[in-house]
Amino acid sequence: SLGVTGDRTEITTSLAEKLGCTVVMSGPADIISDGSRTYLCENGHSYMGKISGTGCMASSVIGSCAAVSTDHLSASVAGVIAFGIAGERAAMDAEGPGSFKYRLFDSMASVTPGDIDRQAKIRSL
Repeated sequence: SLGVTGDRTEITTSLAEKLGCTVVMSGPADIISDGSRTYLCENGHSYMGKISGTGCMASSVIGSCAAVSTDHLSASVAGVIAFGIAGERAAMDAEGPGSFKYRLFDSMASVTPGDIDRQAKIRSL
């Protein structure tokens, strides 16, 4: 990734509005917007940006949530939170990025809807 210059929230919200869809911008804090509602999620761990494949994994989790909901913004928020919680849990026992990666798979398998409700670090912007 080359990174993003400019206001990440403005970029995410503008793109969602222009395309008429939900947009997720990952980073140290994830931004989720449908163009009219925008959220900042602070779940996750810095190791998530140091290993290959976490963006693809996050997209898969979000897609799974979207498959069972007609509200794509809420589904995206739930997916981002769930994946972030898994990252936080994986980092607890990880010795570094390598052990973090396989722990992330195990952690993702155990995240429940109750975990999302209790452990979400999310706020409306």
